[in-house]
Amino acid sequence: MSEDFSSFSMMELFRSEAQTQLAGLNDGLLALENDPEAANAHAEALMRAAHSLKGAARIVNLDPAVRIAHAMEDDFVALQEGRIKLGAAAIDTLLRAVDFLGKLSQLEEFELPSWADHNRPEVDNLVADLQRILSGSVEEPVPSSASPKAPTIEAEAQDFSG
Repeated sequence: MSEDFSSFSMMELFRSEAQTQLAGLNDGLLALENDPEAANAHAEALMRAAHSLKGAARIVNLDPAVRIAHAMEDDFVALQEGRIKLGAAAIDTLLRAVDFLGKLSQLEEFELPSWADHNRPEVDNLVADLQRILSGSVEEPVPSSASPKAPTIEAEAQDFSG
């Protein structure tokens, strides 16, 4: 027996689809973070989730979500084809996109136009960060086991020159 969705708005249907796909993206990325060698096992599911999310966002004319999901999909296709590997920084960027899309999907319809205008720079930056993953130019963080740099004499002198 199938559910009757006739009383749902298109945005509510998008929200439901987004919740499902974002959960899959989050779980897949966390699994990949824990086992980077398992990229082949997760790449197709991640690509499909991003693709489904992009399609759902397109149906409700939610351009920021379409752009972000499309950039994520491109990353996952490249991963699937073995053109890239996802390091910690790339996974962090992708998880940031998942969180961003999750917040976006919870907005009410009347909030979307002003939200899109106000958050255009953040969307542009996130899409650019996702595109940088394709070129391998995402900077990997320094491992936390590395010792912090000792302050230089010049920096110490500036601290006391106030």
